[in-house]
Amino acid sequence: MLAAFGETRRAFPNLALILAPRHPERFGAVHDLLTRRGLRVRRAASEAAVADPEVILLDTMGQLAKAYGLGDLAIVGGSFAPIGGHNLLEAAAHSIPVLYGPHMNRQPDMLRLMARNGGGAQVDGAELGKTVADLLSNDDRRRELGRRARATLDENRGSARKMVEIVKRYVEKPA
Repeated sequence: MLAAFGETRRAFPNLALILAPRHPERFGAVHDLLTRRGLRVRRAASEAAVADPEVILLDTMGQLAKAYGLGDLAIVGGSFAPIGGHNLLEAAAHSIPVLYGPHMNRQPDMLRLMARNGGGAQVDGAELGKTVADLLSNDDRRRELGRRARATLDENRGSARKMVEIVKRYVEKPA
């Protein structure tokens, strides 16, 4: 992720990254990693101002869903590590393209939905920077992928309710 950010930032010097570690116990380690790489980091939970931050570190829980709305695209980082992937639809709710990695084995239905509608792209780490740069260079393509991502979410709203109705048909058989 950081290599792709550095690569893309060369072409887009004003690019900023919002980074949200999934587990609170990693907030400090991620902050240390970023600062060791020489990046200007603003911790969301901190009062300390950082001039022109390159990275905003979401270091409190519950901010990610809203933060997706600040971006031009989303990268679902947990899908780039062999942990099984994360929710792609949180980002899709903001009508932005969703980039995700090769490790979506715990989210096969979500992967199938996104692939079918084309609301984003599955890329490997080596392609990530180029893919981000391509999308940032092409507003029409980025907007279209964002529209498709949102359509994927909208088409699948109410799935829990639909499942309850299906189960009820078998449980509540007429006498």
